Amino acid sequence: MSNDDYQDKLGTALETLRERRADSEQLSSFEHEVWSEIAIRDEQRGGRWLAWLRDRSMALPIPAAACMLVAAIVAGGFFGLSEANAYARESSMALEERYVQSIHSVMMSERHTEPPQG
Repeated sequence: MSNDDYQDKLGTALETLRERRADSEQLSSFEHEVWSEIAIRDEQRGGRWLAWLRDRSMALPIPAAACMLVAAIVAGGFFGLSEANAYARESSMALEERYVQSIHSVMMSERHTEPPQG
């Protein structure tokens, strides 16, 4: 083969590589544009919720918002304490019943003489 044939093949190969590179750059810029658009839309969506919340909270006077916050905390605390007391009563009754059954001979014998259910 002559030197010109190598030069032609080399030129053709270089041109092919340049075309592929241009295609890949276009693809990467397209992907970049798509992901940028998605990020902007996600940011705007979150911004809309924050703007809505800010607009609604600014409509209330500060003392009213503070009173609502304190009322919510007090109501939550009251509900939590009432649930804790109910659970404590149930637990106490269950433990008391088990204790009485373990030391009371009639209740123990009654428990052991019951016919199997099922």
